Amino acid sequence: MKEYSVFSCLYLLTLATSTTTASAAEWKIEPALQSRVGYDDNITMQSASNISSAEIDITPTAKFSRETARSSLSGEIGLNFRRFLDAAEFNDNNARLGITSLYRLEKAEMSLDLSALKDTTLDSELDQTGLVFDRIPRLSNSINPGWTWNFDPLTRMTFEYTYTDVRYRSTSNTAFVDYALQNGQLTVARILNERSTTSLTAGQTFSDSENNIQSRFTFLQIGASYRFSEILNASVVLGLRRTRTEFDNAAVPVLSGGIPLGFINVPGRSETSSNGSVFSLSLSKAFVRGDISLSASRDVTNTISGILVEVTRISSDNRYNFSETLSGDLGLSMVHTQTTDQSPVSPRLDTRYFTVTPHIQLSLSRFFRISVSYRYNKQARENGRDEVRNAAYLTLTYQWPKIAVSR
Repeated sequence: MKEYSVFSCLYLLTLATSTTTASAAEWKIEPALQSRVGYDDNITMQSASNISSAEIDITPTAKFSRETARSSLSGEIGLNFRRFLDAAEFNDNNARLGITSLYRLEKAEMSLDLSALKDTTLDSELDQTGLVFDRIPRLSNSINPGWTWNFDPLTRMTFEYTYTDVRYRSTSNTAFVDYALQNGQLTVARILNERSTTSLTAGQTFSDSENNIQSRFTFLQIGASYRFSEILNASVVLGLRRTRTEFDNAAVPVLSGGIPLGFINVPGRSETSSNGSVFSLSLSKAFVRGDISLSASRDVTNTISGILVEVTRISSDNRYNFSETLSGDLGLSMVHTQTTDQSPVSPRLDTRYFTVTPHIQLSLSRFFRISVSYRYNKQARENGRDEVRNAAYLTLTYQWPKIAVSR
């Protein structure tokens, strides 16, 4: 794949930059192997087809890191081989690669993050947007350079740029349109005291789709975080946003007394825009045997057709340790998705996506653990049929001891 070769070159460049200042550093590698068996009663999350099947997953992964006085590099690579016993047409061979690198100067820091992900639209994209259209293979690559300047020990300014390329492997469903995102943002942060920090962020995201739909998302937000105690933390980010979408004019109906007589093509391009709010709230508390975290957020993201949507998310994660070897957690989330701009190329979307994920894990040894999990998903559309999926899994994980490799 051309995209993977480009990112491999960038990774090698990042690695070379790190190694030039780290002659005595060593690599730390943490390999793991996960095997999962389970049953999914609605693989495509479409009640019309309602395809169910048992499945088997094999997932080898490896975390790696290297750090010196001036630089650090860490990442994770993983493969996922997913096989459906009663629906072989949905078998997947997925992969992911994530790399984070940092180089420190006297008063500045330079960073470069890379990621590549191959999965389906019912995996990472569903979690991001809460929208279910079809199960289509998806390839997403991104590069994220950043630069931070420390004015003093309490004040810093950070500029980040992110380029993301998303491609769908669909030959029959023309609703899936490849697109690219470019985001730039500037953040000024200051530590007020030992307990609190504040920040101001301004940025813009530009979306360009293959169907010639172009969108801009501009935002300005202020944030603050406060540590009430060693076990209780909170943060809040509030802001305003403006979106603007440009598209080619389509055929416009000619009406007579409300009756369509035909269509005429209108040349040129049109534009729609809207204003709104963005926010991010979080609260976390640790207990003697576990912890709980609550969060709520609203942001704007892209969809399969190149149209911007506003995504509001509310979630909670609860973890409890029954003993030194037995633990459990419960995840709950609701995602509300709706279009930001109304236009002929932007049909109204108004959906709610609910997820419930209880999970129990037993550590059989220092490196070997077994877990049982259940996942409930429901998508409720404003004017459509609700889609429901239930899935249960038994997972075995072996984590090798950390490996140190010196030059």
